[in-house]
Amino acid sequence: MLLPAGALSLVGRTGMAQVSSLNSMSGRIMGTGYSVTLGAQTQSVNSLHQIVLNELIAVDSTMSTWRPESEISKFNRSVNLEWQSIPHAMMQVIQHGMQTSKNSKGAFDITIAPLVNAWGFGANSLHSTGGFKKPSVSEINAATSQVGYQEIDLEFANNKLRKRKDYVQLDLSGIAKGFAVDKVAAVLDKHDIHDYLVEVGGELRSRGKNVNGKEWRVAIERPSDYQQSAFRIVSLPNRAIATSGDYRNFFLDGGVRYSHSIDPRSGVPVNHELASVTVVEKTTMAADSLSTAFMIMGPDEALDFANENGIAIHMILRSATGKLSEVHSAQMDSFLI
Repeated sequence: MLLPAGALSLVGRTGMAQVSSLNSMSGRIMGTGYSVTLGAQTQSVNSLHQIVLNELIAVDSTMSTWRPESEISKFNRSVNLEWQSIPHAMMQVIQHGMQTSKNSKGAFDITIAPLVNAWGFGANSLHSTGGFKKPSVSEINAATSQVGYQEIDLEFANNKLRKRKDYVQLDLSGIAKGFAVDKVAAVLDKHDIHDYLVEVGGELRSRGKNVNGKEWRVAIERPSDYQQSAFRIVSLPNRAIATSGDYRNFFLDGGVRYSHSIDPRSGVPVNHELASVTVVEKTTMAADSLSTAFMIMGPDEALDFANENGIAIHMILRSATGKLSEVHSAQMDSFLI
């Protein structure tokens, strides 16, 4: 997770915003917190808070698997193998997710919903009424057999989507928050706001300068199950940044820790020394999906991929004794403070 420098407390009910000062607002949406902070300009955020909130609600109501009437939930329930029309915003996210799935050779997979549910982390979890527990081998195998981004066809120009198998189900949780940040940034750009920091669930995008006329700075969170603290400070000049980690959403079963970072290829949560991975990109959607893919890949494969593709990546590794260390690509040098 990423922490805005001088982070606001995230308050308010889901779908509600709170204007906490003339240049900032915060609230809760998509099951998490969000904040918008304006920088050096004098405009007040007050006139924009409902517009910003509407953008976030639109993403949530379309792409949340926790909402039975969302477009993604309707698509997941459908056994129709014909072309289905979907909103353009959802198509944008799916298209980018499909490309990331292909580029990562399945480490990122937007059809991972059956595995997310099998391990108890999804809206339709097998064990939703009995708490978290490790699924049986047969349950894991059954869910894994239903995962595969190759079973989706797209007609981007016509905003149409088609399943090749009736069991295919989408989960956009590894990319939708990033897209939501980009949508809010686009709204601010449209209203001639030139200095801002937008955050949704710890994924951020900046433009311009902060209130002191300096480049925005954010903190990479120290991987910890119990407290929030900064591990590294990052300068964020007109860029987006996202982090994936294994330390916030997990459960213990038989003394074994299982995180929500599930490898779509093996069907089980990752078990390597990578505790968190942070990516700096031009869009938050790209940073979000890549950080998810890298978390699945593990440190060696992720660093190789980042170096080969010129991606700014920072990784925090945890040894068997709990000691933390860091590794980053050369492209990350200019952002680390």
